[in-house]
Amino acid sequence: MDEITLTGGTLAANADQPAGPEGVNAAHNHSHGHSHGHGGQCCHGNQGSANDYADISPSLDNLADASSEELVRALSTLLRFGRYEAVENMLDQVKETKGSAELGEVLKHFDDGGHSLFHWSAKRVDDPRFLQKFVELVVEFKMTDLLNAPSNDNVGMRPLHWACTEGIIPHVALLLKNGADMEAKDSSGCTPLLIAAQYGQVEVVAYLLKNGANIHAVDTSKDSALHWAAYKGSIQVCGLLSYYQQLDWSTQDTYGQTPVHLASLRGHSSVVRYILLHLQRKDVLFQKDKNERTPLDLAIHKNRPTVERILKEAMMEAKDPRGHFLRETLLTFVKNFFTAKTWRSWLGFTGGMDEMDVPSRFPYFFMIFNYVVHIAFFVTVFAPVANPGKGIMWDLSGWLSWNFLVAIAAWYFFYKTVTTKPGYLDDSTPTIGKWRQLYEETLESYADDTMAQNIKVQLCHTCHVARPHRSKHCRFQRKCVLLFDHFCPFVDNTVGLYNYRYFLFCLIFTAIGIVSYSITFYTYLKRYTDGGNSFPWGMFALGMIPALCGIPVSGMSIYHIQLTMVNLSTNEHMNMRKYPYLYIEEENRKKYKNPWFKGWMGNIMDRMQPSERCYVIPEDHQSLLHSKGDEIV
Repeated sequence: MDEITLTGGTLAANADQPAGPEGVNAAHNHSHGHSHGHGGQCCHGNQGSANDYADISPSLDNLADASSEELVRALSTLLRFGRYEAVENMLDQVKETKGSAELGEVLKHFDDGGHSLFHWSAKRVDDPRFLQKFVELVVEFKMTDLLNAPSNDNVGMRPLHWACTEGIIPHVALLLKNGADMEAKDSSGCTPLLIAAQYGQVEVVAYLLKNGANIHAVDTSKDSALHWAAYKGSIQVCGLLSYYQQLDWSTQDTYGQTPVHLASLRGHSSVVRYILLHLQRKDVLFQKDKNERTPLDLAIHKNRPTVERILKEAMMEAKDPRGHFLRETLLTFVKNFFTAKTWRSWLGFTGGMDEMDVPSRFPYFFMIFNYVVHIAFFVTVFAPVANPGKGIMWDLSGWLSWNFLVAIAAWYFFYKTVTTKPGYLDDSTPTIGKWRQLYEETLESYADDTMAQNIKVQLCHTCHVARPHRSKHCRFQRKCVLLFDHFCPFVDNTVGLYNYRYFLFCLIFTAIGIVSYSITFYTYLKRYTDGGNSFPWGMFALGMIPALCGIPVSGMSIYHIQLTMVNLSTNEHMNMRKYPYLYIEEENRKKYKNPWFKGWMGNIMDRMQPSERCYVIPEDHQSLLHSKGDEIV
């Protein structure tokens, strides 16, 4: 049996080693493996070794005698080490000792790896001075055609391609402004837009499209940016491209594969779900590539169980949606409930290299199990309502009543946490029009180089909204959530703006309930054994399960009480450095200052009475923010 490649070609089944990236044969090395083809030279070649650095010293001391090749090697090494002052000094010395003509020859040369100085400077995103310096020189010498010179290797990328891999708009803008070709192709036919899509650089994709890049561009395998985004699993790029509504999910490449095929064979569950939501024609699910394989066939062949399940459900519904739930979904669920494969999925143990776009259900079921055991012990052991004569703790009726009330409160807040929407940025949000309009306006601003380089608004290209502060896209719910805290598998829901208060009380009452239960359980065991009975090991083993949860639940309760007191979310606390709105500029230093801190009582009231004020920065704090972009929202 032939082994299918990522391009739709075939490989001998007994091949021990793949001939190309992920099993792609030599003839197809650049299709669906292109970024791997140049990754070692482009992405991971920024740093030189100590020996490389030592080798440049003769050239630095003897510039007059150094050849162009030696000078290029020295400049490339300095560039990769980030020594801008040394690079600038060497360029000035070459110009002074050898003249402008010789410096021009140096700029034309490629290093031993086949890359020019412009390639390496395009990768120095940490210091834009390198690229600015070399661009100034080619403009001065009227040699701007060097900005479009392909590398002398089998990849043939231009400096603009390299800049697109890094996702830094200023570098891309500088190259385009000075003559770089936006539609230049490498040896596999990839334009900068396709390269940006491969690397998931969604902001660069938006910038290129708004500045006239051809959204319909394809490589030599007829793969578009949408094909590449689906193959690479970049749901943000898929979302941005679908926003323009110019590319079709059913378009087939040279190998007959659609974006659905590519996402399926790679196991990108979230992308597959996203495509299914935006498909106008469900017959795309049944399209076959040149090897007569549907997306489902590829998912099965590549051992992608999550994608396989998603596609099977979608295909069954597409065949006949009438009675689909009763006839197919429900019956299939019942049939699969007792299979090891289903339980592995619920426990989060998926085979192959599948992406998990749904959480493990085990913590949720475990939580319910603990609540059931708690209540069961209460009504059958501690206070046996069906057989009151066997009760040995009726004299502690007040304590038992307390246990009962706490357990009911924990159940209630658990139910409210599970069933309450956390606050999605969708049509249910009264101000959704504002955030969608801001998304459109921000995309339009990418056409302006100056504005594009200073945009601080956080965009969600999957939901097509500008995200307010403190919000985040939940990969499990597949929606943006206001005041995102975290996704909690124990409640099988995202915790956000509107259900955080229920989650907090659920933790508190569950912790109190477990402590009360543990005391009651100990008291019962002591009385039971004091009455001359042997120790009930079976009851002890079952009853200890809820008791052992007391330590982690109590710890979580204390942690979230502390977060509430300082008005921070779990996401903000764990990733504090990522959010500039939590810092102000003071005496040329960044200092932590939470714009929503209102004193401990005000902070508690904020979380108990959720509203827009919980995520909109107060006006008196705006002037303290160093980043101008934060003032937008």
